[in-house]
This record gives sequence, structure tokens and C-alpha cells, in this order.
Amino acid sequence: MKIKEAEEKTGLTRKAIRYYESNGLIHPAQSEENGYKDYDEETIRSLVLIRKLRLLDFSVPQIRKYLSGYDPSRLLKKRIQEEFGYAQQEIRR
Repeated sequence: MKIKEAEEKTGLTRKAIRYYESNGLIHPAQSEENGYKDYDEETIRSLVLIRKLRLLDFSVPQIRKYLSGYDPSRLLKKRIQEEFGYAQQEIRR
């Protein structure tokens, strides 16, 4: 599917999709005939996951680790610890 359809299916903007592509988070196939990118269902699933992780304030490097097979529970645990530590600091003030 073309980027317009990918935008509709993921809720991401064209700019965001291209940003994630330029940062190596997704790798859509490219047609040799016309040079258009083809966003298959696997790429769409990755984009939806990226969107959800960004909503949880995961950084692009953290998402890259996750997508490359890094243990997601370690990322989540670290994120929770960071948030909990921040919350404790706020309470102490």
C-alpha cells in the first residue's frame, strides 16, 4: 500500500512515517518500476507499535532496541523506574 493508506491505517502523519523510516525503524519495500514505497502489513504493524510506544514516551533509540529484539520487559521496567523516581522527587518537594 502507498503512504496515504499507511497514514490512514496507523493514524500517523506522512512526516512521522518518513521520520521513522529515516531512523531505521521501518524498512518498506520500494518498487523498481516507479520508486514508490510499499507499506506491507508487517510494516503497518510496526508503525502501530511505534505509535503506541511513542505515546508511552519511549524514545526512538529505545524503540529501535525493542524492534531489534531487545527484551521489552527490561525497557518497560526501566521506564517505570524512571517515572516512579520522578514521582518520588516531586512528592518530596
